Order: sequence, then C-alpha cells, then structure tokens
Amino acid sequence: GGASAAPVRSLTPGTGGSQTQPLDLTGEEEEDDGYEIEAILAHELSDPRTHGPDLGAEAVMLYLVKWKGYQNPTWEPVGSFDDLGVVNEYRVGVGLPVLLDEDG
Repeated sequence: GGASAAPVRSLTPGTGGSQTQPLDLTGEEEEDDGYEIEAILAHELSDPRTHGPDLGAEAVMLYLVKWKGYQNPTWEPVGSFDDLGVVNEYRVGVGLPVLLDEDG
C-alpha cells in the first residue's frame, strides 16, 4: 500500500498551465550570425581518440559554454568563438594564461 497523494494545487493561478516564461528580448540587440554567450562554465582537454576529426590529431582545449536563451551548455573549441575576450575572461578567472588573437 502506498500513501495517498494530496491533490496538487497550483501556486500561480491564471497562468494557463505554462511552466516556462517566454524570454524577454526587448531592448537587446541580437547578432544574426551567432549565439550570445552567457557564461563559460568549465574547460577540459579533449581526447584526440574520441573528439571529432575536425579538431585534428592533437588534444584541444574545450570550453563548456552556456548560451543565452538556451538551456543546455555545449563544449566548444576556441575556434568557435568570435571574440576571445570572453574566453580570456574565463581563463584569467581560473588561473590560465591569456590567449592571443591569431590572425592568419
């Protein structure tokens, strides 16, 4: 025998049963060609035996990126970032040396 469950009461009546609020993007300029980075959460060296062929034969530093407006963070190589500023901000915060822009 199990305990009988109490009836579920809605704490916020009148929301139509929706649990997620729509994102309010008013007043924010969104870039058309890219996603906006909310935060870098972690970093790790990839394993050349398991990472994708496009990353080459060497271990690559990957960053766990939390994207603005998206729930699931993704692992990205440094080449995925348009702006190294956010990467370097994270690196300084965790005690890693700053990356230099490599043009060409």
